[in-house]
Amino acid sequence: MEAFLLKMSEVEDPNPQDKVWMNEVRELSYDLEDAINDFMQSIGDKDEKPDGFIEKIKSSLGKLGKMKARRQIGKEIQDLKKQIIEVGERNARYKSRETFSNLLS
Repeated sequence: MEAFLLKMSEVEDPNPQDKVWMNEVRELSYDLEDAINDFMQSIGDKDEKPDGFIEKIKSSLGKLGKMKARRQIGKEIQDLKKQIIEVGERNARYKSRETFSNLLS
């Protein structure tokens, strides 16, 4: 995605279709970066060993909450991956139609 955005930023006057695709890719890259940052933040916490029974219970509940958050972030990343694939396929589909139309002209 980064290579595409760099390449498109060098084009002086991209066509409207490329501008739309560039904006979609940029937004998806921001969303993906946010999801990865959230995930890295959730795994970066160092848990200290709890001393007493109550602390162990609290620690266990905290770990369950982290597991839920990690699963949610993983699902979000998978959803973003699907969106990225859909955007790429949609662009390829429209590019092939554009090429076909140019051949008929």
